[in-house]
Amino acid sequence: MRQVSGRLVAAVVLVGWSAGLWGGNTAAAQPPVGERTEQLLKDAKLDYRKAKDGVYRVVVEGKNGTSVIVVEEKKASWKDNKGNDVLYAYLWCEILPLGNDFKPPPPMLLRLAELNDRIRFGSVGISKNPDGASSLYRNGTLFLRGADGEQMADMVFISHGDRLNFQKEFRGFVDEGK
Repeated sequence: MRQVSGRLVAAVVLVGWSAGLWGGNTAAAQPPVGERTEQLLKDAKLDYRKAKDGVYRVVVEGKNGTSVIVVEEKKASWKDNKGNDVLYAYLWCEILPLGNDFKPPPPMLLRLAELNDRIRFGSVGISKNPDGASSLYRNGTLFLRGADGEQMADMVFISHGDRLNFQKEFRGFVDEGK
């Protein structure tokens, strides 16, 4: 039997390690964008449509109204302790359109601040919509690692309920600010 040189063994070990065969690369292959979020939406049995890769529109109908909640799968700017991407679902919906020249009255701004001190799992605020007009939005996030369909459904239903409640609460402020 031939004796194997130390250099050959070292080369084989180095190649195997760099290829991830022996723990050199612990990050798992990442699923396609949106795959994890779409699976959670399916598990939750929610009525949704795929707008584009990683972006879904969920329709929630109830006795008090209908909402469209947008669910976007996003990647955090950091990695987990195994080198994997940290994925989360960003959920948002428009509460009320405000218009181009809307100036929020001070009591409305105070109420927004009060709500953001106690809102569950997200925030509410004023932002520009794709047309350039202002709208009142509700948003929240759900980390996907360890999440299940029930948690996704909870986030969607919380967003829907808040949207309906905030519509009622802020409609008077919107009329005042126009």
